[in-house]
Amino acid sequence: MDKSNLSEQFERTEEQLLDAINLFSDEQINTVPFKDSWTGAQVADHVTKFQSGIPELFGGVTVKADRDPGEKVEPLKKLFLDHSIKMQSPDFVWPTDDYLEKDAIIAALQQRKQEITKVINDYDLDEICIGFQLPVFGTLTQKEWIYFIIFHTQRHTHQLQNIYEKVSRS
Repeated sequence: MDKSNLSEQFERTEEQLLDAINLFSDEQINTVPFKDSWTGAQVADHVTKFQSGIPELFGGVTVKADRDPGEKVEPLKKLFLDHSIKMQSPDFVWPTDDYLEKDAIIAALQQRKQEITKVINDYDLDEICIGFQLPVFGTLTQKEWIYFIIFHTQRHTHQLQNIYEKVSRS
């Protein structure tokens, strides 16, 4: 596996997320665009909370994969990039209802980006993390987790762009 290619995909995805966040003013990023929607700040907070657990997961117990270490990449991609599916976030990554400063959001995401880039470079991505199981998918290799992050972030970048469209017209 080419770690530099994976790292580039991750970095590009994170930059697209930051570009989407930078579209918002502080007021807009904390504005509810429509009923039962998160604000842009809440979407970013959710992504930050999700990404914050990755270094700990990778540093936990792992085992050598007894399968293709990338076999779940395409199913993850298909699921997360299907915008017709409405997903429910687990409680442990549910965003705050507090007002969030855009600069603090960006700083937190940049910190996560650095941490995950280090993880990509430092770990054997073909190993399976056994500390957490995803519903339907079960345990993932570290490579699959990085792709999960990429697809999850792409999904929420799309969501942020839609939120921005709504709040910038009001």
